[in-house]
Amino acid sequence: MSVLPPERSSLQTVPRRADIDVVSTRNAKGALLDAARRLAGLRPARPFGVREVARAAGVNHSLVYRYYGSLEGLLDEATADRDAMTLRLLDDRGTDGIVTAVFDLVLEQPFVATRLAEVSLGSNDEGWSQQGNLVRRIRERVAELHAEMSPDDVSARTVSLVASAFGYVLYEKFLVASLRWPTDRLGELRAQHRLLLDELLRRPTDDPVRREDGVPQ
Repeated sequence: MSVLPPERSSLQTVPRRADIDVVSTRNAKGALLDAARRLAGLRPARPFGVREVARAAGVNHSLVYRYYGSLEGLLDEATADRDAMTLRLLDDRGTDGIVTAVFDLVLEQPFVATRLAEVSLGSNDEGWSQQGNLVRRIRERVAELHAEMSPDDVSARTVSLVASAFGYVLYEKFLVASLRWPTDRLGELRAQHRLLLDELLRRPTDDPVRREDGVPQ
């Protein structure tokens, strides 16, 4: 007579609800973070909303608020490594390399470019202290190289440098997506743009600062 093995208890075969919830939460949060990074990298100049990032992640948009409180909270976590990279660039490059540091930052994290632009224009630096430090050090380097510049001119040159770095990111994405530019040739383009940024940093001003009596200083 054969003996059949006893059936497994339902507790052994059915995952606990708590385990399912943990896995589901982890998967949903991971999908949202991946979607936010992907959208931010593909479209650094165009903002996207909660529903769009949720749709890209394949989850309900209410989960953005449940896990992160807001779209801004999601983006902050999705780009949390930005501060570590900014600090590394500040430490590694020194004064002479500070402008190319911002270029390499936006190449690696295109989403940061919009925030750097806001910081450089003075419109928003809340929560972006390291990016604020980077922009401040660029401004200080411009002032150091161009003693003849007024504070407004120094700020304008700083904005131009940040905008030039940001513009390259958009240009590169256009080349790759629309013109099928070979990715193995991007290194050459990036090297050329670093040289252009350095030239822009050092370019003399056309309008020297004038004293109150109208005589150039």
